[in-house]
Amino acid sequence: AKHKPDPTPYQKALAKVGILPHEALVIEDSVTGITAAKNAEIAVIGILKDQRPEQILKEVTYFNNFSEIHAHFFPS
Repeated sequence: AKHKPDPTPYQKALAKVGILPHEALVIEDSVTGITAAKNAEIAVIGILKDQRPEQILKEVTYFNNFSEIHAHFFPS
């Protein structure tokens, strides 16, 4: 079995449910998970955890936690 950052796990999951990469969104807190999602051509939101500054990807939007994501997308 392949593991992240290989995109195969995400690609298999999408195929199983019949969703194309551009129809999906991944929320990940690990560098390998974010990389796997990007390699699978899936939009990804990053959760900041223990990434080093050089591991933060400019093309990924990051939040500190799920509450911040919720507040961003569903403001009161």
